[in-house]
Amino acid sequence: MTMTTRMLAFTAGLTLVSAPLAAQGGLTPEQATGMRQLSNVRISPDGRWVAYTLSVPDLKTSSMDADIWLVPAQGGAAVRLTAAKGMDDQPRWSSDGRWIGFVSTRDGKPQVYRISPTGGEAEKLTDSKTGVQSFMWAPEGNRLAYVAPRDPTPAEEKKQKDKDDAIVVDQGFIAARLSVFDLGTRKATEVVRGDYQIIGMDWSPDGKQIAYTAMPTPRADDSRRTDVMIVDLASGTTRKLIDNDGPDGAPSWSPDGSWIAFETKGPKAISDVVDCVTATVNRVGRRYLELGLDHALFEDQRPGQTPLLNSRENQRIIAMVCGPPPEGRATWTTQLIAEEAVKKRICQRVSRETIRILLLSHDLKPWREKNVVRGGTR
Repeated sequence: MTMTTRMLAFTAGLTLVSAPLAAQGGLTPEQATGMRQLSNVRISPDGRWVAYTLSVPDLKTSSMDADIWLVPAQGGAAVRLTAAKGMDDQPRWSSDGRWIGFVSTRDGKPQVYRISPTGGEAEKLTDSKTGVQSFMWAPEGNRLAYVAPRDPTPAEEKKQKDKDDAIVVDQGFIAARLSVFDLGTRKATEVVRGDYQIIGMDWSPDGKQIAYTAMPTPRADDSRRTDVMIVDLASGTTRKLIDNDGPDGAPSWSPDGSWIAFETKGPKAISDVVDCVTATVNRVGRRYLELGLDHALFEDQRPGQTPLLNSRENQRIIAMVCGPPPEGRATWTTQLIAEEAVKKRICQRVSRETIRILLLSHDLKPWREKNVVRGGTR
């Protein structure tokens, strides 16, 4: 059984505890609101353990109590790792597996703590005046980045002291701050002070940069206007990963640090990346949704014409570009491939966009460059 299968079975097993209740004729309101909730499942670096949050509602106090639990990845009895009152949430393994960091409200405002997976007392790390929203270990394990609202201004502190808690709708949003906490010096340094919310982040593998998602305000409508930003920790400079209307988010670095994967929508962003016109992205997207991947990769058959690329033509074009380019040409380009395919009577005609998509579907790189396939590529 694979790790993914085990995790699905593990989650499903905890989710299905309500099945006996359903068999008794459905859930009562008390049973529904009193159900335990499992979240934030994280596998240890060595793959042997799974940490997760188990939240239990208290209907008498209208509150929720959450604790960190551990269970062997191969199956076995679960172990409760924390038992403080309040919320212990967001378990995150350090890179060496020696520590589990988590966010806790046990002393008031949410702060980052760490605890050994073998047990013992949890150790408080951060001391944010406004409370930590989320955090992530650095790759080397001696730092962590965390997000918290900016510190209150003197005027805001006076309002809090005077218990003036009036809120003006859609005004006065508190911007977030991204800070780096050094476990050696026990000091936190603000590295991002933008006038926006921060809702996700990822360290670069070398620990020199952090990619994060910026959102203008907490309003639901602004979730469509998110951007992926990158901060250089040495200089403190930030830059936008891609200029797109959005939403862009959930950045994730490749292991070698040369790429960032992220979630996005909008044909303009996609067309910029794959170097084709927006209309092509829209057309291919529609074909994918309506007819599936095979039809999306290649042009539609038009009335009175044979398909532009059938299976045999695809194979012949791939075979052609895996050989050297024509005499006098140093490299293959999408335009040259299209011309040679017609000249060699592989097909009647074919567009550069179709060639580009064909090369991408066979993982022939560098497909984004002007010289798409170099001579002699295998």
